[in-house]
Amino acid sequence: MKTSSHIDVCRLVTDLIIEKLEQGVIPWSKPWNDYGPAVNYISRKPYRGINQLILNGLHVRPFYLTFRQAKELGGRIKKGSQSIPVAYWNFTYRDNETQRFNSLYPGLVKQASK
Repeated sequence: MKTSSHIDVCRLVTDLIIEKLEQGVIPWSKPWNDYGPAVNYISRKPYRGINQLILNGLHVRPFYLTFRQAKELGGRIKKGSQSIPVAYWNFTYRDNETQRFNSLYPGLVKQASK
């Protein structure tokens, strides 16, 4: 069900890719630099999937934090700064006995909901 706060991820990603192409940047052609691919600053996990396309090549130093991670480190966000959306995904399956949806990677869900 769509709500007023629903973000159309496909439209958002398409707009970002078109914007990069208009700037003369081909986002899927070696989008990293000497610092490597985009990673989460805390976990050092590289972003995957469509998030690579969105984040790689945006900044000289490709290290990213969530708002909560920045606050926990004692940082502040500059007034007027803009966030960069990333797409969260996880594989799920429906248990035939309980009819409940379960995550194939429950650690991801637990970690994301902290």
